[in-house]
Amino acid sequence: EISSSCSKYFTSERLRVARSIVQCNAGDPEDCMQNFADEIVYTDGNFVAENKSFVSAVFKNMFQSNFATSWSISIVREVCTSDGAYIPRWSVDAALTNEALKSAPGASLIKFASDDEDKATFQQDYLPELKIYGKTPVLGPILTNYSATLAKCLTSDEGC
Repeated sequence: EISSSCSKYFTSERLRVARSIVQCNAGDPEDCMQNFADEIVYTDGNFVAENKSFVSAVFKNMFQSNFATSWSISIVREVCTSDGAYIPRWSVDAALTNEALKSAPGASLIKFASDDEDKATFQQDYLPELKIYGKTPVLGPILTNYSATLAKCLTSDEGC
């Protein structure tokens, strides 16, 4: 189902690309890169990757890490804006190394530069649950340390 704002502001091709970007985070990193402009900026709030080659390396590290053995992302709601932004709310299920993550809510902000090119120039993923758990007395320091370690390995030449 297409939201009224996406019908109004996005072509069917741009909406397909935007949805593909959200879904490709659970798939092959090479498939993701075809939807990004050369000047793409990607962040999850813990690090920033600028330019297509750096983002490609981050995604490659992400998918090669042993953090999760499988992912499934479902788009719950989406909004498109007149200035080229796609804002999906999504839910992720993941088989993590030690346990399962079920229906964890998240959102993304994906921006397209111009009306005539269907390549994203910016993506930010939000996982509010991790920020909340990061404030708890026992789990907080562990999650904060893990997030920092993960950010370092994702952005390193060696990978995770």
